[in-house]
Amino acid sequence: MNKTACKVFSLTLVLLIVLSLVPMSSMAFANEEVSTSIEGDTLRQSEESSHESDEGSSGDLEEGIEGEDTTPAFDDAEDEEAIEAPEDDEESDEVELLANAVSLLATLAWTGNTPPVVAPGDVITLSGTPSGTLTVPAGATVTINGTVAGTKGIITLNIQSGAKVLWNASLQGALTRAADSLVNVSGGGTLEFGHCTVVNTGTGGTVNINGANTTMVVGSGATIASDGASGNAVLVSANYTTL
Repeated sequence: MNKTACKVFSLTLVLLIVLSLVPMSSMAFANEEVSTSIEGDTLRQSEESSHESDEGSSGDLEEGIEGEDTTPAFDDAEDEEAIEAPEDDEESDEVELLANAVSLLATLAWTGNTPPVVAPGDVITLSGTPSGTLTVPAGATVTINGTVAGTKGIITLNIQSGAKVLWNASLQGALTRAADSLVNVSGGGTLEFGHCTVVNTGTGGTVNINGANTTMVVGSGATIASDGASGNAVLVSANYTTL
């Protein structure tokens, strides 16, 4: 081979080598661009997924907060009703107790010729012109209070067996008939005069005991008198009466 042929062969070989290298570099550069593009797309997808996840989480959180805003209000309403119910029950109990107390403290008025119907523990208040017959049932205890002045009414107490009348009223009468008495007692119970004044300034007697087996007790604070022209302060007209 001459020198010219060798040079041509060498240049050809170099050219072939260069040509063979150029596509590989282009392919590597293209592959690098594809890899970079894929990585960019992957990163964008990851960021979009993360953003969507954040939005979903925020939406869920907002929904959770909204749910919590309504649920506690409902629970609070129920709790408030549950708390208010006992207060209503307590108010009802207090009203009932007050009503019972008022009922126990209430008195029965005896102002005219129709005496009240009594039960054990009742309190009777005299006023006006009381008259007629008051019946106290067997075994009961009643109290008579009040103030009456200048009456011409005649009071009769029918105190049945085992019953008691506690008399604390101030009664001043002015009867006109000698045969009458201001207070007449019948039955087989007990009449106890406490802190009181019973006086007849007219004609006739003051207290007449005409019931068999009746007991009359006059306390140290009681005054029973007849200031009229005639009549007895206490007249006993029945047998087996204890004074």
